[in-house]
Amino acid sequence: MKSIFLPLLLFALSLPAFINAQTEGLIHYKEVIKLDVQLPDDMDPQIKAMIPTEQSSDKTLYFTANESLYKNREADQEAATESGSASEDGQVRMKMIVQRSNSQFFVDHKGRKKVHLRDFMGKKFLINDDLRKRQWKIGNEQKSILGYTCMKAVLQDTGQVVEAWFSPQIPAQVGPSGFDQLPGAILAVNIDGGRQSMTATAVELKPLDEGIIQAPTKGKKVSQKELDEIIAKKRKEMGATSGSGNVSVKLQMN
Repeated sequence: MKSIFLPLLLFALSLPAFINAQTEGLIHYKEVIKLDVQLPDDMDPQIKAMIPTEQSSDKTLYFTANESLYKNREADQEAATESGSASEDGQVRMKMIVQRSNSQFFVDHKGRKKVHLRDFMGKKFLINDDLRKRQWKIGNEQKSILGYTCMKAVLQDTGQVVEAWFSPQIPAQVGPSGFDQLPGAILAVNIDGGRQSMTATAVELKPLDEGIIQAPTKGKKVSQKELDEIIAKKRKEMGATSGSGNVSVKLQMN
């Protein structure tokens, strides 16, 4: 415990006083997911060069001292990117569709509850769960993000390698994509060496309109294990399909 609280104490003493710091507002993020698309070795190099290696999206985290909601910047809107290659006679030989679902994360920090809305293949799924304590290890590294001094923390209770940068200058235990419970808002997350990342692009500390933070309610209620099985089965059925995080990639050949 001493190794965790000592750097926090030294860090807090180095900051300007923020007794009246705002614990309500919104944070915009740029979320990037690397696409692991499996392609045949004999595919035309020109076609391979047209296939994107990553998908980015804009997200927003709305938060108060007790609740938070992380969702697409434009609510309820799917994004799809298409790319393709045409032969000399104008016939399309290959088309790739990259779809980003409208995933949402709602957290009731006071009630210790969370709700994850996952939109997969046009169907909505709801995962309701208790808010379990995260096993973060806080280090001594510091850096500035959007003018906020941040500290580095590593998550130790997952099979992924998760690094986060949080700032006690925004004293709310919130963060993007379900990552939270640090003594300050998380402004950047890096998963598995860059396979997925979320980086704050703007911070707006201000009172929010009443009712803007609402738990999603529409969707089939499932457990995380049940949803993982549904996704794995569907991807297997689709064959030449790959996905990561909240992105689905489909290749169409003709």
